[in-house]
Amino acid sequence: MKNRWENEQDIIHRALEKVDSEKKVRNAIQQGMSTCEAFEKYGVM
Repeated sequence: MKNRWENEQDIIHRALEKVDSEKKVRNAIQQGMSTCEAFEKYGVM
């Protein structure tokens, strides 16, 4: 069983991964990719 610190670290790690994916989506849309294509490629909005 994970302790509280390990759970917090997991949550922070996943949040940072999502932020990174959202930045990729934003950049792709700014470069002309449609929102639908960006969602299909990265799986986040």
